[in-house]
Amino acid sequence: NLLSEVVEKRINYCKQEGRFRELYELIELWEQLTGNPHELAPLAKEIFALVTNSGIEDEETETYVDLVKAVAEENRLRISSQQLHLSLSSDDDSKWIAYQIILPEAEPGEMVFKMNLRLVEIAKNTQLSKQVKQVMVVMFR
Repeated sequence: NLLSEVVEKRINYCKQEGRFRELYELIELWEQLTGNPHELAPLAKEIFALVTNSGIEDEETETYVDLVKAVAEENRLRISSQQLHLSLSSDDDSKWIAYQIILPEAEPGEMVFKMNLRLVEIAKNTQLSKQVKQVMVVMFR
């Protein structure tokens, strides 16, 4: 069905762009349209709960993701959707969204380190709330 295909495309877009509230809403819509559970549903539901409880809007998480793209562009790297690894991580007292770009093995470790350093540097100079930085970790790996 064409509508569910359109929704699926937007789901993938929202995942890549860090639009987690919209992602969750679209997955619910997709499930209503198809009658099937979406593979991202469990993760999207947990991430939605985390961003909602933290009062974080899609514009903030999307801005954070844009920084990753900017650093990738500076290093002339194209990021494909296959390189994105989105997960939830936690320790004893907190939970966070891990938004990781997995770089090809050919990229030297030093370059990955420098790119993460650059990411931290520009994140400091961007209007990102303390909450979004606590709830979301963005990095190259």
